[in-house]
Amino acid sequence: MLFSVEYSCGNTVYINKFYAAVFSFDENDNMAGMSNVAFASSSLPIDSVAPSKPLNLQGSVISVNQLYIGASADKTINENYTFLSWNPSTDNVGVAGYKIVRNGEHIGTLADTNFTDRFIIQQYVYNYEVIAFDEQIKESSPAQIQIIIN
Repeated sequence: MLFSVEYSCGNTVYINKFYAAVFSFDENDNMAGMSNVAFASSSLPIDSVAPSKPLNLQGSVISVNQLYIGASADKTINENYTFLSWNPSTDNVGVAGYKIVRNGEHIGTLADTNFTDRFIIQQYVYNYEVIAFDEQIKESSPAQIQIIIN
């Protein structure tokens, strides 16, 4: 026979106590005896809560103009990057990382609280989402920002 007792403290659920015993019966189904009760305890939390939404999501455009001087011709290359940063999320067990989504497409996964997108073009609107996740792959609601590249 096995029993487990669950309890919670805030948003964290613990499985704490386990009991086991063996019962013996004779041929007439009369209980003949019971073993000693075995007991074990654990205080490892069960991850029952998704991480908090990343807060204070900020975005900026970084423009880089590079002049290349070569044997055949000089040329200037203009490049734009977007830089995203946010405050860390919290979780009852721990945040494992962040997913970055651009215009509905997952473009990166990282542990840091900043991200540089180097694959953007001018005259385009980018909608970014940052989603925190934990070890159990529970996800936060997305932090969202729109960046317009002129």
